[in-house]
Amino acid sequence: MSSLLLGLFISGTLFVFIGLIFLLRLSLPPSRGWPKVYIGAAMILFGRFINLWTILAGDQMPTVLNASNRIVLEGAVGYLGGIIFVLAGFVEIAPNVFRLFRNGDRKIRQGLIYNAANSLIYPGCEIKPSVKSMLGYICKNYKLEAISIHLVPPAGGTLKYFTGKTFNYSDNWIRKEFPIKDSIPGRAFLDRKIFRSEPIGMLAQSHSEQSQSSRVRYMGIPIVTGIRIWGVVGLITRADFDEPKPLEKFMKYFAERIGFCLDYEKADRENKAKSKYLNIHLSMIDIFNRWPDLNSSLPKISEQIRRHIEFEQLLLARLDDSGENMWRYVYSDSGRSLVQKAVSARLDQSLLGRIARSQKPELFEPKLTDDKDKTSDISLPKSNCIGAPLLKDRQLVGVLVLTAPEGRKYTINDLNVLRFLSPVFAEYLSHLNLKERIHHRESQLTCLAKGFGAVTNADELKNAIGDAARILTRELPITSCRIMLLENGGKAFRTIGLHQIRGLDWDTRSMSLIPTNSVPSHFNAANDARSLTIKFDQPHHVLREKEKRLLFYSGIASATLIPITNAGEKLGVISLGEMRNKKRRAISVEDMNFALAICSSIGILLQSHLLRRKMDNLGATAIGRGDIPPSRIPLEWARYHNEVMNALAGIMGGCELIASAKAETDDPLIGKYINVISHNGERIRDLTQNLNREAVTDTPAKGRIRNVERAEELIIH
Repeated sequence: MSSLLLGLFISGTLFVFIGLIFLLRLSLPPSRGWPKVYIGAAMILFGRFINLWTILAGDQMPTVLNASNRIVLEGAVGYLGGIIFVLAGFVEIAPNVFRLFRNGDRKIRQGLIYNAANSLIYPGCEIKPSVKSMLGYICKNYKLEAISIHLVPPAGGTLKYFTGKTFNYSDNWIRKEFPIKDSIPGRAFLDRKIFRSEPIGMLAQSHSEQSQSSRVRYMGIPIVTGIRIWGVVGLITRADFDEPKPLEKFMKYFAERIGFCLDYEKADRENKAKSKYLNIHLSMIDIFNRWPDLNSSLPKISEQIRRHIEFEQLLLARLDDSGENMWRYVYSDSGRSLVQKAVSARLDQSLLGRIARSQKPELFEPKLTDDKDKTSDISLPKSNCIGAPLLKDRQLVGVLVLTAPEGRKYTINDLNVLRFLSPVFAEYLSHLNLKERIHHRESQLTCLAKGFGAVTNADELKNAIGDAARILTRELPITSCRIMLLENGGKAFRTIGLHQIRGLDWDTRSMSLIPTNSVPSHFNAANDARSLTIKFDQPHHVLREKEKRLLFYSGIASATLIPITNAGEKLGVISLGEMRNKKRRAISVEDMNFALAICSSIGILLQSHLLRRKMDNLGATAIGRGDIPPSRIPLEWARYHNEVMNALAGIMGGCELIASAKAETDDPLIGKYINVISHNGERIRDLTQNLNREAVTDTPAKGRIRNVERAEELIIH
């Protein structure tokens, strides 16, 4: 039993010494060293308890531990525990002082630098006042005249000055601004490397007085993280300072930690801003989905924006498809939502034109040369405003302008909110334009198909093709459209449909026959059955002067050639011309699909016209043989021919349009084309059955049936 107690006594003593080692070897900052403090204290208390318990059980201890020896041992253990706790308290109460310098090397530990740099900067490039004492302590221990930190102001506007905070051992707080180009800190900032100046005199020590003339040296250390520079840490020492290298090493690390903390803080602010803007984005998307009409959704969107930007008037200018006009939507404090169409002839000199040409949200000031509206209900802002161009795929779709109430100044937060709202509005306006454009072009195709179905002679055919040329010129971003058909057995082109915008001079020779061998580009495009774009000055499209006059009449710089085919047979070419120096948007995929749909309709129209002529000849031959009574057959042939050919055109047109749309499942026109095909298929079946039934009941039945079958075979072929 005595040996067990002796073992416990020794174990408790070991616990006490291990706990002491834990406290004395503490090398981490207090914020990260608390677990070791607790472990060390717990081990000391546990070892102390074991020792006291073994001393109280002294009757069973070895004889070497008599009464006097027990008292001495108990006192020694008690004093040792007290010393340990006092030392531990000193370590925890003054950790910075305890670890600031070690072995006289004057090196600041990493934990102190990390904690000091983390608590150094306020948002907006402001230094916390509690750091003054720490920097003053560094000045005093390194025997510096002063230490200063020059930070770049928050983003926004042109950078011109640093904001300087100067510290020295007298604990004076001096705030100065230094220009970049004309100051020593500015030279350190521009060089982005450690800058050492020659000895200079007259160092300012306070706000109102100057120190005695002294020779000092400035050393600037840039605050850099990656490729970004935040500012400069400046050290002012005497000219005979004898320890520049240790100080330089320390300040380089110190500047690095400051840059790290500023970078981290900037990222944290950006994340918070993104989360706030994400809520705005989601709320706006919800409004757009519930109220697709801009007149009904704009007031609700304005209320969402008003939570983040205080404005008096919101103006949304929406560019139409032609790029010639702008629709202006205005929402003000009175809750009015108005719309007016403004022609863009004077847009280049107006406020909206200047905003549209800018690349980012900016502050704009109205000028006297700006275009003024003649109406009083939708005038442009007459005071300073913030505006942003609305771009979708680098194409301008509108302009967003916010006007603040009188007396309110714009902040960097206003521009940030506007910068985030711009792509959201651009996406919505682009979707709205696409939706309206699809609906409008559906109606255009329907009207064109009705006109094609009513064609009965060559004059009506020419008028229908001319209507197609006018629709293409009006709907696509082009300046002219020329539709040419093959004649003389495919050896020449003749212009049938022609339309151009105002102010375009035409070469009258372009209306005559064009031999296919003199225009190789048109012939190849028709042969290859694919669109082709040629330009006037392209070296690989070498054309003679005559060919250039035929292809590129006055003012035309390029042409997109689309072949007109039907069932693999070439019928003609559509030429979409573009003027020189005409800043319009490029032809998109939707525009090309629309042009291909019209090409398919024209091909079906031409094929039906040829079939009509063949069927008329077939009917005349049957009448001449006497197989069919002349009194009834022409009327029935005309009715049968028109109905069947219209239905056939609907089926073939639907197939061609689906092929031109590349069978995209999300195309809103696909379902409509499929319905047209199924409906016209039922029409052809019913018409054929009715005509066969009538042919059997009439006389002569065999001749009628034979001629009907021949006509059906011809149509199907």
